Amino acid sequence: MWEPEPLVSPLNFKDSLRGDFRKTYKANSESLTVQVEVEMGNMASSYRNYFKFQLSYAHQLANLAVLILPTDSLSKRIDSGLASYEKTTREIPTAELSITVPILVIGINPTENNEFDVSTISNDMKIIKGATKHHETAHIQLVNNIIKLMKIYI
Repeated sequence: MWEPEPLVSPLNFKDSLRGDFRKTYKANSESLTVQVEVEMGNMASSYRNYFKFQLSYAHQLANLAVLILPTDSLSKRIDSGLASYEKTTREIPTAELSITVPILVIGINPTENNEFDVSTISNDMKIIKGATKHHETAHIQLVNNIIKLMKIYI
């Protein structure tokens, strides 16, 4: 089970940040903890994600980071100035001295065959946006339903 909104810093930090999802996989005596951020916002949000990944990695709360973003073609359909798979994969290698956590970047690129209207799952924008703590459970369920419906390309 994926843990939603895990802390990305130790509990004793005054201003603890939260990630999107985290899960630990165990096999024999080995374990791998994966932290996932889903970014559909502007480029500045991606930089916050890098910081959250690095913070978790530095405090041994994650071993691997996964960043899920729209491709250029999808990001242009959503809004201007958004983070995208292509921008991110060009950018991360240039930050090799400051980003030491391994990051897997996944691009979402729906085609006409696998597009869907989120309003068919929920027409409540507060749930879709995860607007408040009150909407958190419904928002997480919505995200899980969308993941089941989409074909994601790595």
